[in-house]
Amino acid sequence: MVHYALGVLFGLALGALVSWLRLDSLLGRMEALGAAFGVMLYLVNFHLLAQVFPWFLELRGWATLMAHLVFGISAALLYWKLARRDAA
Repeated sequence: MVHYALGVLFGLALGALVSWLRLDSLLGRMEALGAAFGVMLYLVNFHLLAQVFPWFLELRGWATLMAHLVFGISAALLYWKLARRDAA
């Protein structure tokens, strides 16, 4: 439950960041932003927070990094797809 709740919260944070910076106009920009967000999330979780939660150390690796990349890109693309567009 905690993992899914954190996923929702991080998705909302990404949506707020995109909305605040108004970066949702181009699909490629959204993909890049989502990838960067996923990598940043991985680095914070498994390199910064691992100092506080040492059991995170054993989860570091390419598979976890790829999972975070997929999460970030998917969340950004869902935001882009579901965003309301002006009719003008």
